[in-house]
Amino acid sequence: MSWNFALAASRSGAPGYVPDDARDLYAAMQKTLEVLKTRHGLRITRVDFMGVSLGAFEGAYLSVLRREGGKIGIGRYLLANPPVDLPYAVKKLDDMDALGEKFGRAKAGGIMLKALAIASLSPRRGESTRIFGNW
Repeated sequence: MSWNFALAASRSGAPGYVPDDARDLYAAMQKTLEVLKTRHGLRITRVDFMGVSLGAFEGAYLSVLRREGGKIGIGRYLLANPPVDLPYAVKKLDDMDALGEKFGRAKAGGIMLKALAIASLSPRRGESTRIFGNW
């Protein structure tokens, strides 16, 4: 979902539809492997794929493309935290954002912080853990 990808690899110029993005990513991966082989003389013996979140979602689509006639030969996939039901997740985020209209911005902000605390398994380096003690 970066500008570099949108300008260089996306056929539509507007990434966001995962099946199309996965096809574009697959084409970019093919070109990258070719450059590594021809320009840099690398002998590629194995290709694996690792994706996180949206990258994991696209990785699932890449595995389908591989079955349709894989040109890369991806051997293994590690898909960490793929969104299982993306439309549902987006709707929930929209619903949470709409809490400001119902409860006011301050109270909605507190609800969002509690939701984030529940979703967070452990605090990241440098983050405060105070939110867990506010319940």
